[in-house]
Amino acid sequence: MTKTNINDYLKQYANEEAIYIPNPGNAGDSLIAHAAHQILDRAGINFHEGDIKAVYEGRVVFYGGGGNLVGLYKNALRFIENNYNKVKKLVVLPHSIQAYPEMLAGLGDNVDLFCRENDSYQYVTQHVTKANVFTADDLVFGVDIKKTISDGDKLFSFTDQFLSRNTKRCIRTAIYGIKNSLSAGVLNSFRMDDEKSDIAIPFNNIDLSQAFATDNMSRLYSHETSYRVFKYIDKFKTVNTNRLHVAIASTLLGKEVNFYKNSYNKNYSVYDFSMRDNYKNVTFLNK
Repeated sequence: MTKTNINDYLKQYANEEAIYIPNPGNAGDSLIAHAAHQILDRAGINFHEGDIKAVYEGRVVFYGGGGNLVGLYKNALRFIENNYNKVKKLVVLPHSIQAYPEMLAGLGDNVDLFCRENDSYQYVTQHVTKANVFTADDLVFGVDIKKTISDGDKLFSFTDQFLSRNTKRCIRTAIYGIKNSLSAGVLNSFRMDDEKSDIAIPFNNIDLSQAFATDNMSRLYSHETSYRVFKYIDKFKTVNTNRLHVAIASTLLGKEVNFYKNSYNKNYSVYDFSMRDNYKNVTFLNK
């Protein structure tokens, strides 16, 4: 099994009129959507964002990366089932995939599935019959942080378009600042949702992916959320987290990252596939 460079793969679709469907979700999904916009732009693909509830007959469709095919969620499943036998091409960008074997078995050779770690690759190859299966790093590893921040400084520093959303974020982060006053250089960001683990949650915890979440994954909103997340994480020296994309963002920013498990094996699998041999500033602590 050879890891695919997603940038090289996408070159075949340069100048293609395509649809991009982002995953709904939290701030981690905003990071994925923002990275996807940058990566598709770099590949020269002419795309616009589509509707996850729509059917795109005869079109080339990129479905956003993430963790939406593990049994806890249905968004990706429903979209794929409604579209796979109608579209010209369906590319499922790097995903954790550990569920829906009947759907996988029914996919045709017009579907390319990208797995973001080996466990998903092993699961998918056991069930597909015609679909093409690849591995590639999570899309957020391909984000251009410098561009995200430099463009964000121009777009978002002096706008009131996001005033209401950022007022709520400021309140949440201010509360965290008070709780964290004795450990100002350390960010504790452990998840509090369905994927939480048995880790004891520190008093000074902020679930960053929920605190910065938005229900809008459009180009502008995903950029704005990513910009705020990067700027916030950059205030800290050490990050303790079991949020995958908080860990990835912190790693790319050069922080000392202590990465913990979530409720299933996603975190360790991505760490093992993309981080262990490439980033010395991240440590996985409870496999």
